Amino acid sequence: MSEGAKKLLPKIADEPAKKGEAGFKALFTKLRKRRIIETLAAFIGGGWLLVEVVERLLVSHYKFPEEMIDLTVISIIGAFLATLVGRWFGGTEKRPGNIKVEVLLVPLIILATLCIDLIIFLEIIGNGGKALVIAAVAVCLGIAWIILKSLQWAAASPETSSGLTQNPTESPTPASTHAEKSIAVLPFKNISADPEQDYFCEGLAEELINVLTRVGNLRVVARTSAFSFQGKDADIREIGKKLNVENVLEGSVRKAGQKLRITAQLINVADGYHLWSERFDREMSDVFAIQDEIAQAVSAKMKAGLQDDRIEGVAKRYTENIEAYNLYLKGIYWRRMLTVDRVSKSIDFFNRAIEKDPGYALAFAGLAYAYLVQSFYSPTPPKDLFLKARQAALRALELDDGLPEAHEAMGIVKAYWEWDWEGAERELLRTLDLNPGYIWGHFHLANIRLSQGRLGEAIEIFRKIHFLDPLNVGFTRNLGECYLRFDRLKEAEEMFRDSIDIDPLLPMTWIFLGYVLLRQFRYEEAVTAMGKDSLKGSVPDLNIGIVYARMGKREEALRILNDWLGRSEKEFVSPYYIAMLCFALGKNDLGFQWLEKGYEEHDGWLMSLKVDFLTNDVRNDPRLSALLKKIGMNR
Repeated sequence: MSEGAKKLLPKIADEPAKKGEAGFKALFTKLRKRRIIETLAAFIGGGWLLVEVVERLLVSHYKFPEEMIDLTVISIIGAFLATLVGRWFGGTEKRPGNIKVEVLLVPLIILATLCIDLIIFLEIIGNGGKALVIAAVAVCLGIAWIILKSLQWAAASPETSSGLTQNPTESPTPASTHAEKSIAVLPFKNISADPEQDYFCEGLAEELINVLTRVGNLRVVARTSAFSFQGKDADIREIGKKLNVENVLEGSVRKAGQKLRITAQLINVADGYHLWSERFDREMSDVFAIQDEIAQAVSAKMKAGLQDDRIEGVAKRYTENIEAYNLYLKGIYWRRMLTVDRVSKSIDFFNRAIEKDPGYALAFAGLAYAYLVQSFYSPTPPKDLFLKARQAALRALELDDGLPEAHEAMGIVKAYWEWDWEGAERELLRTLDLNPGYIWGHFHLANIRLSQGRLGEAIEIFRKIHFLDPLNVGFTRNLGECYLRFDRLKEAEEMFRDSIDIDPLLPMTWIFLGYVLLRQFRYEEAVTAMGKDSLKGSVPDLNIGIVYARMGKREEALRILNDWLGRSEKEFVSPYYIAMLCFALGKNDLGFQWLEKGYEEHDGWLMSLKVDFLTNDVRNDPRLSALLKKIGMNR
């Protein structure tokens, strides 16, 4: 990750008002989020108490002048106004010009308050020197006014807006940081007669993304964010602004039998100028050569710091069998959708690709990853799926030890199946050595560090990849999980709601949001949220049971527990969440029996054991320490 990416991590903004909020409700939402209401309450209560003390103790008892009450009230009002301005303007993201309003107004309020206090104080001690004080106050206010107007003029001047007077220690804006060295590859449009060729168009664009991530000094927007504009009539300038890139690569594909017509154009976002365009009329067997030509042309036009402005043969041909390649692209297309039936469909395509070409390493890696996805979301016992994933990953490595995707799959197997954390990190670091821009390698490395309790490191990685792929709901969700484990509930809720806004069907997002609401004692909201999750089976039901147990609805929680205990004899039930529900109900012995079963079954959710707040009630139980040791998480 470049230093520029580290500096340009996005600031988490206040959650916007929900749709439909208007008028007083919208104002109330802003007041609540900026803590104005708490501030007002604190000043009313504290101010009243202070005035009472001054009146009863100093004025009534010690016979101080009554003007002391005026002095106290003015001071309280001044402090309140200064705090109010700081909280209100400090909670906004967009500012007019380059001026932070609170930086100017707060000192002026304080200065005015001190001046009034001084005048009252002089009234108490006598009139001597009052004229001099008033003159001094006028001079101070005049100077403050001149400074304010000068700063406003500077903020509006072209020199400042163009960056000529920018503080060199401040991070530049994203748009200016990556000028001519950032690119988004949009999904190529399918203009074939067959609408089912969408998978090929997406696959071609994704292959180009993978190729370009290997180019030094070139920032490539990840697939999810780049593909978010698919099917939308968005202007190139709008796309460039939202994705923070200076260049966009787009194109179209017409496929008829083995004939291909591919058009591609590289566009400068700022002016819409075509830096390069080309049309390829080729046979399907030439698709890899076309990828090479496009990548070479793009890198040369952008002058991305490459030797001779070219890249040679980076679109590696993992198979010469075009039919196998087509089946692999279909497997990738369906695997992305993360629902059980669609991932099952991808497994079928990967297996068919392998039948066509038994030496197709990339297809074996894709198959391994599909089994790993199923281990979390399928009712099939994870033990069976991990064994299949391990076998496919080993075969991919045997065929090509230099394949990043194969090391990625093996790293996940080592973590979730073998409990070999050092080996898992080694495999994932090898993935990133082979392709530093491979964003999923960073993602899984962050997940491992999250599970180990290395929350700061995990958050740092997730923030970086969230910056590179801001519309990837998986990254947003997992960053939210980091904040949840760190007990940063407000930030966690913002991440989960952002993820839901983009894709409400991503499994576990609603459940994680329910955790946040549970931690805030918003029990009914937590139950409602968890009930919306797209995941089916035992996991959402058991988590709802956990909420019932913690809100005191013990009968409802016991009903859910007994239901799934009975069903566990006929179908797979997550041992981890059975155990968590048992702990919530105080049935610790039964809970540890199910955790042991989770260990035997290699339940993937056991990865959360060290950092999950659901285990707080048994945190000091030696059985928990023993289990953490068995899975290598006792350090």
